Amino acid sequence: MYQKGINQLPNPVLRCQTLQSLELINFKLIKRSFSSSTLTSLSLRYCTFTTGGRCYDVSAKFPNLKNLCLHRCRFGKFKVLKISGPNIIRVSINGIFAMGEGNSSEECKVELCAPNATYFCCDGNPFNFKTISLPALQHAFILPPSYPYEEVSDVEKIALLDLLQVISSAKYVTLSSYIVTVLIGVSGLEYQPSPFGKLKSLKLRGFYADRLSMLPEKVKSYLFPCPDTTIAENMRIEYLISGGSGGDIVERC
Repeated sequence: MYQKGINQLPNPVLRCQTLQSLELINFKLIKRSFSSSTLTSLSLRYCTFTTGGRCYDVSAKFPNLKNLCLHRCRFGKFKVLKISGPNIIRVSINGIFAMGEGNSSEECKVELCAPNATYFCCDGNPFNFKTISLPALQHAFILPPSYPYEEVSDVEKIALLDLLQVISSAKYVTLSSYIVTVLIGVSGLEYQPSPFGKLKSLKLRGFYADRLSMLPEKVKSYLFPCPDTTIAENMRIEYLISGGSGGDIVERC
């Protein structure tokens, strides 16, 4: 692990021909050419790519990557972040941004296609996926923080429904109460097919975790179509997002 606010990677990293795991915290990466065919695990936290085009293809740079974590990273002027490849098993995303006009930031759109990924965690904006395909998924965590003062648009509601359909193959799903709040506002939800027909366990975190009786019937029918589904209640959403541990807390990158 390297934790420095510098503009280039240390020479030992750039020259290493057998590098398999790399964690960078608070780096400014100006070398778009940095790549590795041996790297299998990559974690970037608070990192910035200061050069850009329209698309940054992670898998093209790291073709054998299996584990990827992106936490609050800025990808220069890239508008699209592409993550794809048959080797990817685990993906965790929490906030990725492109540089807008001046010093402003806007969130990147994500293209995620990982046919063999079994683990997916999104604890940032759940509306920002341009395309997403995860047919082998087993464990899914959709845990955005609450935005109590922001109205969710109809387009964003549709994007959320699409995302939940994408994770329909998962047997173990954890959702934040913010997702429930958005679903309550979806017109015609009672006519939407539930994505959770294969579930073995569904966990809710936050406000509704111990208030299941408060859920509208349309949300209950959407979330709990299987009578055998185990419904776990947990009130540790704030603790989870801050990176604490305990219970079945999501593994952090």
